Amino acid sequence: MIDLNQAVVLVTGGARGIGYAIAELALRCGGRVAICDLGTKEVMAAASRLGPNVLGIAADVASEAAGEAAVAKVVERFGEINVLVNNAGVFEDIRGTLKQDLATWRRIVDINLQGTYLMARAAARAMTRDNPANAIVNFASINGLTGFRASNAYGVSKAAVAMLTKTLATDLAPRGIRVTAVAPGFIHTPMTRAIFDDGAIDRDIFLQRIPLGRFGEPAEVARAVVFLASTWSSYIVGAVLPIDGGWCAFGGPGSVAGS
Repeated sequence: MIDLNQAVVLVTGGARGIGYAIAELALRCGGRVAICDLGTKEVMAAASRLGPNVLGIAADVASEAAGEAAVAKVVERFGEINVLVNNAGVFEDIRGTLKQDLATWRRIVDINLQGTYLMARAAARAMTRDNPANAIVNFASINGLTGFRASNAYGVSKAAVAMLTKTLATDLAPRGIRVTAVAPGFIHTPMTRAIFDDGAIDRDIFLQRIPLGRFGEPAEVARAVVFLASTWSSYIVGAVLPIDGGWCAFGGPGSVAGS
């Protein structure tokens, strides 16, 4: 198993779904873990479930002051910060371009893009220079790598995160901070379920488009993130790794089912 060797790991959006799975695995791999999320009650409950030594922080990643305060709390508790996992993000309702509103655009971009930048900057400032444990793992999405109808704010924000990963990587690598990103596809999470539960979108159509024929699990994303966060990926810088069951690899029309 990958050994995080007591590295201090902060996971944003860590109270549920993929973020929670990452925090859980980071603990099992020997990390010291902090999670942050929006709701105080929710994040404290999640931290308690994870274990007595997990730090829970209520913070809005889109706020510069809140993000810096969250990193400061991690350093105060553990004495340092080594790894930031920028998992916090929000989706948007599937709505045609002509019906999309500016307030939604701003909220999505503020959280997904601005929040990623602000948290990365705050964490990088607090990291000890040239520590081999230093790593930042951002969350892009397959919606940021390929076009997706009626996903202007979300898709654009995640495409920007992919490019931000590359600019941060080239800027911070000389300080010994490796920056990478994952780009999940359709994963079984509360956010994904919300897209399909109302029946407006046919889940089977998406399943047929995925070469593996299934949605992913949070644990499958967590394993890739912990690998990128660890010294096992010590020469990987600026990469954006799709975790999508083959979605981005398949460029043909229609379904891959039955091949």
